[in-house]
Amino acid sequence: MDHSLTSTIPTELLNCKSNLCEFDVICARGRITKEHIGNIRYRKMVLQYLPIYSALSTKSEKSMVVSRIINSVRERGDFVKYCGKTGNFEKVSERIAREKVGQRLRDMLHTQYKSSTQAKKMRRHAQKTSEDEQIRQVVRNNQQVKSIMSRAVSEMHDFNSDQDFDNIFTLANASILEEFKRSRSIDAVMH
Repeated sequence: MDHSLTSTIPTELLNCKSNLCEFDVICARGRITKEHIGNIRYRKMVLQYLPIYSALSTKSEKSMVVSRIINSVRERGDFVKYCGKTGNFEKVSERIAREKVGQRLRDMLHTQYKSSTQAKKMRRHAQKTSEDEQIRQVVRNNQQVKSIMSRAVSEMHDFNSDQDFDNIFTLANASILEEFKRSRSIDAVMH
């Protein structure tokens, strides 16, 4: 990911006269970008092209729609990012403009594209849920883990300071992690 697209735009710059045009599309994140009139127009424009784009099947046809959107923006403005060094907005490369338009189209059609932001979030959530369930199963089914947890709980009743608690907690966690590693290697050998 190009981190220069996520640059922070000082609010005072947008309130004063700058080289930012009302038809420019700011390539960044945040409320200022979202509320900029050029970005609002851009989102509406992409929405108008959405039915055409979603009906196309080839990459070259979709690329032509992306080009049309870029050309439409560039009739009166451009795709820009804020440059902290100069204090001005600068045009982004053709590649970045195409990435921005393509990502916006995929995000708006998130149910159809694996590369949309929403689809990626859903995959990460599903993976985390699966991993959490695997850990819960190991904790429920592994006698060694149960024993470590039981021992830690009984020792916690005897601690006198935060340091004692930290030591018990750290030792128990290290032992459980070692057991997880051991049981995963046994599972790998068994299956």
